[in-house]
Amino acid sequence: MKRSLRAEALKLFTTRGTYGLLLGAVLVVVLTVFSSIGDAVTINQIAALNDHVVFLLSSINVGLFSLILGMRAVTDEYRNGTIAHAFLSDPGRNRTVVAKAAAAAVAAAVIALVSLLGLVALAFPLAAAKGASLTLGDSDTSAFIGFVVANALWAVIGVGVGALIRQQVATVVVGLVWVLVIENLGAGFLGDASAYLPGQAAYAFTRALDNANGLDPSTGGVVFAAYALAFTSIGMAATRLRDVA
Repeated sequence: MKRSLRAEALKLFTTRGTYGLLLGAVLVVVLTVFSSIGDAVTINQIAALNDHVVFLLSSINVGLFSLILGMRAVTDEYRNGTIAHAFLSDPGRNRTVVAKAAAAAVAAAVIALVSLLGLVALAFPLAAAKGASLTLGDSDTSAFIGFVVANALWAVIGVGVGALIRQQVATVVVGLVWVLVIENLGAGFLGDASAYLPGQAAYAFTRALDNANGLDPSTGGVVFAAYALAFTSIGMAATRLRDVA
């Protein structure tokens, strides 16, 4: 297992795609800050950064990059034909999928942490320049931890979905449609039940939502972790049952 973990970590941290996703996540956060922090009056009414819409939008955007990272950890190998080599040391293939999920989770946590640092470094001086007083509240510490953990879980889900679908373009399209379309439509049509959708649970976990009609952070974390476990299990089952050319 250690050998598989080292191999998967080496693949992720020595490829340009991972750093491209990191750069993309940071740039999107920068754009989100500039587009969201424009009303000094609104900012002055907020005690904690995680109560501002910029934190919710950053959670959605960075989570999407982490999801794609997990998907690519699997689909890149199918696309390039190197997945067979990864399975040679693991006839059962379970260890390979688990190792990919673990490596992707670490890489996504790094992306989330760097994105958070960029968010804080830019949001506070920009708010101050507009004459506002944006502060770090008591809930921000747990929100930041939830942000990092949630992104790690997004990557794990991405590995499971990638192992299930395998085709890179189809996998990424499914992820984009789910996060950007189905989650939003579900929130409108499912009522209170929409709180149990993976994205809604993740945002509750990061304290990025007004949870009057949603899950509390701890329940959101449990629900989202259950999704990650379920998708990983499905991905492992699909990987065991399929032939690899």
